[in-house]
Amino acid sequence: MAQYHEPNPLDLLFFANEAAGRRARLAPGHIHLATEVEGELDIGRLQHAVAALHRVYPVTASRLELCPWTGRPHWRLDVPPTDPRRVVRIHELQPPTRTQFRAEYERLLAAPIDATRHAPLQFHIFHGLPPGDILVLRWPHALMDARGGGMMSEELDRLYEEAPDLSALSSAGDESRIDFQPLLARVPPGRRVQMLAQALVKSDWHRKRYAQLATEPIPADPGALRCVFRHVSPDDTRGILEHALRIGGVGRFPDFLRACALWALHEIMPHPVPPDALYTTLNLLDRRNRRQPLRWCCNLTSALPIAVPAGLVQDRQRAADLVREQTGRYLASDTPRQHAAVLWLLTRLPTAWLGAAIKTRLSPGRRVTPRLGVAPAPSLPLGLMGPTTRPMTTYCGRRLLNYYGCRPPLPDTGFAIEANLTTDRLNLTGVCYERRVPVAMLTALIDRLVVALRE
Repeated sequence: MAQYHEPNPLDLLFFANEAAGRRARLAPGHIHLATEVEGELDIGRLQHAVAALHRVYPVTASRLELCPWTGRPHWRLDVPPTDPRRVVRIHELQPPTRTQFRAEYERLLAAPIDATRHAPLQFHIFHGLPPGDILVLRWPHALMDARGGGMMSEELDRLYEEAPDLSALSSAGDESRIDFQPLLARVPPGRRVQMLAQALVKSDWHRKRYAQLATEPIPADPGALRCVFRHVSPDDTRGILEHALRIGGVGRFPDFLRACALWALHEIMPHPVPPDALYTTLNLLDRRNRRQPLRWCCNLTSALPIAVPAGLVQDRQRAADLVREQTGRYLASDTPRQHAAVLWLLTRLPTAWLGAAIKTRLSPGRRVTPRLGVAPAPSLPLGLMGPTTRPMTTYCGRRLLNYYGCRPPLPDTGFAIEANLTTDRLNLTGVCYERRVPVAMLTALIDRLVVALRE
C-alpha cells in the first residue's frame, strides 16, 4: 500500500504557482535558508543527521507523484532510502569572498529541484569564507513555508547533537497532521461556494489606484535573479527594536517594519505617486498551534492584504497604526476563514488548470494585475521571519553566527524582500529580476529601509 503526505489547499496553490512558473520559464519559487557558522561543519556527522531527519520527517526524503487521473500532486513516502551524499552538496568558494558567495547563491536561486527523482529538501555547504561554512537549505515552496523550513533546520541541529541510532527512529507523524481543517471545520461546502461569490462581488480592490515600483509590461526576458544582503549589527538591531517600541508599543515590530518599508519604497519611486494612490503589502499570520510540539512540513499562513494611501506613508506611526487597524478588522470579520474557504474551493480544480490561469498574468506584455482576481498584487512584497523557537548559540556543533532566508520574486512586481530577526540581529535580503527592477534600485530601497528603521 502506497503511503502519502497529502498537500493542503495552500500547498496546492503553491504547486499551481510552480506549474505557472515552469510554463512561463521563470526561476522556480524555492525557499532558501542560509545558516552561517564559525569553522567547518563535520560532513559525516551532518549526513547522519540528514538521514535521521529523513526518518523522523519522511516527507523531507519523499518523491513527488502526480495522480494519473486528476494530475493532483502528492508526496510519496514509501520510497527507497535517500543517500545523504545525494542531498548534501559541497561547494568550494573560489575565490573565498562574500561577492563569490552571493554569485553562487544567485545561481542556486535559479536552479530547479526535481522532486520527482530526488528528495525535495536539499542541503548545500559553502566552504572557504574566513569566518566559516554557510549551510543553505532549499526546498520547493509547495513542500512548506519558511516557518516550516526553519523548524526543519532546528530539528537537523537537534538530531546532529543527539546522533541517534537510525534503526530506532520512526516518523513523528507529520504526514497525519491536521493543519488546514480547523479553519474550515465549521464551514460546509455550500457555504464555501457562497464565500467565494461574496469575495468576488464585494471586492472593490480592482477599482482602486495602486502604486507599483515596476509599471511597464512584463518583459519577455526579466533578466537574472540578483540579491542584496544587509546584515544589521547586534547593537544597531537593539536600537531599531527600541525605536520600534517607542513608536508602536509592545509587540508592534511587524507593523513598524512594514510602515518603514512603505516609506522607503515611496522615497525611491522613479515617478510621482498621487496622495490617494494605495501602497499595498501583505500581513502574513502564522496559523500553527504553537502549543503543538510536532513540527509541520506545510504552508500554513493567512495572507491579509494591507493598503496605505501614499499621502500617509511618510508618517510611519500613522501607517503602522493603519496596518494594525486593518489586520484587526480582518480578524474580527473572520476574513482568514473566508480566504481559506475560497482557497479550498479553487484548489478542487486540477492543479494544471489553476497553474494555467495563474500563468496568464505572468506572461510577457502583461502589467501588474490582481492575484486570483480578488486581491491586488503587493506594491511591497515583504516577508518577516522570527527567531528560532528555542535559543541557539551553536548549530551542528559550531558556534552559530547568523541565519537568514529568501525566495525568488514573481516577475509582475519584480522584487521581494525578506526580513528575519535572529536572537540578536536583523537581516534583510532582497531579490529581484534585474531587467524588471534594477539591482541599484533594490539596493537603494533596502538602504532607505535601514535608515527608516533607525530614525
